[in-house]
Formats: sequence, C-alpha cells, structure tokens
Amino acid sequence: KSTGNGNLNLGCGMITNSTSLTAAIATGSSTVDATPVAAVGDIQDSDNWGGAELLPFTVKQTDPYEDVNPPPFTPCSGDNASKITVGSNVTDNSRADASGVICAKDISINGTADLGSATYVVDGGNFSAGAQSHITCDGCTIILTSSDTSTTPPIGTVTINGGAEIDMSAPTSGTFDGILFYQDRRAPESTTIVNKINGNSDSLMEGAFYFPKQQLQINGTAGLNFN
Repeated sequence: KSTGNGNLNLGCGMITNSTSLTAAIATGSSTVDATPVAAVGDIQDSDNWGGAELLPFTVKQTDPYEDVNPPPFTPCSGDNASKITVGSNVTDNSRADASGVICAKDISINGTADLGSATYVVDGGNFSAGAQSHITCDGCTIILTSSDTSTTPPIGTVTINGGAEIDMSAPTSGTFDGILFYQDRRAPESTTIVNKINGNSDSLMEGAFYFPKQQLQINGTAGLNFN
C-alpha cells in the first residue's frame, strides 16, 4: 500500500500473495515505479501505478526466504538489555555474542548513527528511526525476533518516521545475503500491525524487506529508492 505523497522506486517488479480484492493499492498523490505489479488477489487500478503492467489474480509465489531463519543468539542481558540509541558508531564488538551477533532489546535512533557491518538481533523490541535521524550501514541486517519460546512471543516492527535519512545496504554474502530487514515468521499475522516508512525520508535502502505476515506501508512524502 502506497499512500499520501509517497514516491516509491523499487527498481524491479513487486508481487503480493494477499488474496484480498484490494491486495495492492496506490492512492493519494503517491507514485510507484515498479513493473510488473502482481497479486494473488485484485489490484486497484490507478494512475499512481505509473503505467506499470498490472497482473491481478496471479499464481501464489513461494517464499524466497523459507530456508532462512533467525541466527542462534544469546538472549539480551546485562548491558546488552539496553536500547541501541544515537551514537557516532554503535557497532561495538563487546556487545556481540560468541557467534558475532549483536543483541539489543530495542533499536531507537533519533540522531546520527553508523551501524557498520553487523547482524543486529532485536530481542522482542522494535527498530525505529526518528524524524531527524541519519542512519547508515554497509552490509548490515536487522533481525526482528525474540528469545521467548512461547507460542506468542513478542516480535517487534519497523517504523521510519518523516524526515529520517536512511542509507543502508544488506550483506552481499552469508546467511543473510541480500536481506536488510528480516521479521521472524513467528510474528503474529495481522491486518492492523503495520511496519511503516513515513514522511520525507530521502533515503536509499539496498536489500530485501522480509515481513511474511504483516504489512509494509509507505506513507507521506517519502522519497525512497529501493535496490
């Protein structure tokens, strides 16, 4: 779903496995540069698609990351239980466990932060970027998961607020090759829990956004480039 004045440049096609009669929507003054646009359900016709080839009622796609799982990690404890917040460089090897994964209860950034090249496990919390944040990383993956083994573990969401500038790229090798944001498949399936990219984000994000059970919504006057 693209709304408001969102400018979405995917640099490729897009498909949703939603069976809804409104599986893919572009409204308001938003523009979407992606072709084809496909859905298992219906696609709402709109000038906002920019002349893209629309393919409603298409065949369901297999999960391209069905064999990728959250990495083993030591549950956040002690100093690691605190949030990762603003800093000139928050990649700190002292925070990493024996497998080299950095665990944090929450990542909440409202200023400038360089995440470096690392795999960040967010244990039960969220990833959020405030309106004035500037976040960079070269070869990082954000994993939204939980050390809670119950049937309904707390698994967080991604929110990038208006005005944030994000320049992040996924790894080019290893388990999370090409994946920038990964949400655990144990996250609740929901039509009301939404992962959001909002406002005036003048950003470049290189890598996959994997939210197999929840929405990813582009709002406002976002000026985003996805590769």
